[in-house]
Amino acid sequence: SMSFDFGRVEEYMAKQYLSGKAIINPDRSQFKMFSFTNEVNVNNTREKIANNIPQLPLSQDVIDSLNKDLGALDFVQHCLRTLDMCMLFLKSEGGDPKMKLAEYARDPIRIDPSDPQYGFSVPSIRVGDIQLQHVNALWELLFQKLTPDELSTLSDKFKKSITKQRLTELEVFLKSLSKDAKEEFAQTLRRFITDNLLEDIMDPETNLKEIFAGFLTNQDYRAAFDLQPLSDVILRNFVENIDKFPPQFTVKYAYDIYTIAK
Repeated sequence: SMSFDFGRVEEYMAKQYLSGKAIINPDRSQFKMFSFTNEVNVNNTREKIANNIPQLPLSQDVIDSLNKDLGALDFVQHCLRTLDMCMLFLKSEGGDPKMKLAEYARDPIRIDPSDPQYGFSVPSIRVGDIQLQHVNALWELLFQKLTPDELSTLSDKFKKSITKQRLTELEVFLKSLSKDAKEEFAQTLRRFITDNLLEDIMDPETNLKEIFAGFLTNQDYRAAFDLQPLSDVILRNFVENIDKFPPQFTVKYAYDIYTIAK
């Protein structure tokens, strides 16, 4: 019978495809997790998979089952480690979008999904409906479990949902931005939230545009708050379209706007 040396294959694949070196970082609970110094490698892998295999989100039922099944963080790490290996193969080889992930792990990679050391032994993966067209969504879910978001401590008074009408107005603004400018908008808004709202000292009814627009349109304003300068192209994109940002938004909608924009 054919045996599979997971460690040797992982070492080989890492040397061949990953320029970022693996590091070990303790989180707040002292759990050691696997991560890469160069996130571009991960994003590149996911982008190439999406080009080869159209990706779909996980259904809420599957997400609920995964959240129930995965349990301890060390098991989540095993699962993510195995998924990383599958994705490295998928990046170059592709596959049938509707093939079950557990079947793919068994053949061609020859990982036994029932073996707990690989993290695929939970029912939602081993016998569930997670397919190759879900690998990017599964990776995101697992990664988020290993990297607790500091925004999880944000007060609910800054997490109000915007109305459908306001959402339409926000989408007009976001569509006016280039891809790079939209990413910068989300990153800058996140920085604004972490610097100003986590300590719960700002009035949630404060007008968001009045205090936030300067971060997008004024280099001196950004420098005063230790933000990196914008490229001329992105700055011009913001300046030309900042009027489209809905003036009715207050700070209590900041988090919802961020989650929509990111």
